[in-house]
Amino acid sequence: MRYSVKTISAKQAHDIRHPVLRKGKPREACMFAEDNMGTTLHIGLFANEQHIGTVTLIENLRPGFHETIQYQLRGMAVLEDFRSKGLGKLMVDEGERMLKERGAQRIWLNARIKALNFYRRLGYEICSKEFEVPIFGPHFQMTKLLQ
Repeated sequence: MRYSVKTISAKQAHDIRHPVLRKGKPREACMFAEDNMGTTLHIGLFANEQHIGTVTLIENLRPGFHETIQYQLRGMAVLEDFRSKGLGKLMVDEGERMLKERGAQRIWLNARIKALNFYRRLGYEICSKEFEVPIFGPHFQMTKLLQ
C-alpha cells in the first residue's frame, strides 16, 4: 500500500475527525472555530487514494511560551483499521516540516493520556499538570521546539 500526506480542506479534515473523535455526536461537534483561518493548516493522510487520517495545525500562542510564532496541534485522527502502524507520525512529521517553512518556532497540544507515549516518541515533552477536558477526560499539554 502506498501512503501519502498532503494538505487538505477543513471539510476533508471533518470527514475523518467526526467518526474518529466525535462519533455519535452531530457533525458540528468536530468543527473548530479556527478551521477556516488563513493560517490554519489541515493535513491529510492517504492510503493509495483513500483518506484515512487528519491533523490540524492552528496558529495559537500558549501563555507561558515566548516564541512569537506558535502552532497548536489539534484533531489528530486516524481511521481504526490504520492505527498503530506509525502512520500518525507521517502526518506530524510533515506538519512540523510545513510549520518550519512558515517560520513557526514552537508546536504544542493537549494530549489525551493514551496518546502521551506517541507524542513522547516524536520528541514532545509534557509542560503542564494533568487537567480534565469535559467529556474527553484527563489530558496534559505537551510541546516541542521547532528548529
